[in-house]
Amino acid sequence: HTGSILALAFEPNKQIYLLSGSQDCTIRLWHLSTWSCLVVYKMHFQCILDVTFASNGHMFASCSIDGLVCLWTIDKISPFRIYPEYGHSGPINLVEFHPNANYLASAHCDHTIHLWNIHHENSLVRIFNGHRHQISSLRFSPNGHFLASGCWNGEIILWDIQNNLQIAHLSLHKQAISSIEFNPLTGTLLLVASIDSSISLWNCFMITKLYDEKLADSINSPSSSSSSSSSNKILLNLFKTKNTSLFHIRFSKENVLYAIGL
Repeated sequence: HTGSILALAFEPNKQIYLLSGSQDCTIRLWHLSTWSCLVVYKMHFQCILDVTFASNGHMFASCSIDGLVCLWTIDKISPFRIYPEYGHSGPINLVEFHPNANYLASAHCDHTIHLWNIHHENSLVRIFNGHRHQISSLRFSPNGHFLASGCWNGEIILWDIQNNLQIAHLSLHKQAISSIEFNPLTGTLLLVASIDSSISLWNCFMITKLYDEKLADSINSPSSSSSSSSSNKILLNLFKTKNTSLFHIRFSKENVLYAIGL
């Protein structure tokens, strides 16, 4: 690269490949055993903001300040799909594959999230609209039913993907959300890291349970206390560092949490 590297992604299966996206507008594929660059991918005309692999490890996506989302396979130097913005302008900040690798979410500068069907050209499935600030983190639940998004003002929204509904607004952090992660075994726990030097742990099972109860209450009874007794169980813990801004969190396959800060 001839510019700063702004995005990295490990191939999820064998983890022998690494993608890097740079200010020089290129993406490079590296072999981690030999530390050699295997491919240089060129399509974007402004700096790369994010790269991510699909679960199959063969396909990846990129996004850029140029307002384009590109879909690639590692064995081809040109993208097989390019999604332009529809009626928007400015950067696309993030891309995230659905667990089944059939859909891709992209976070846009107008505070919206777009969901694409990658098997069809220009197939915009839906737009999630609810954030008031720039979106800084995206993560699908392991079962693919939910999408969690965090933004610069510390707000997290949990979305019902199929119905395009907001399940919960989680407002605890005071600064930007830097990373979001579901536990890989069950997807019932949601971890959120912030540059406010803290990590919050949320009970997604209880969040969805309360949401279902509210839907039932709205149909059967306008006033019910069934969810109030459970509301205190949504936030399970808040982990604070002394003065370390947290930038990235990950669960291991053994359910161990790793956090990176500065």
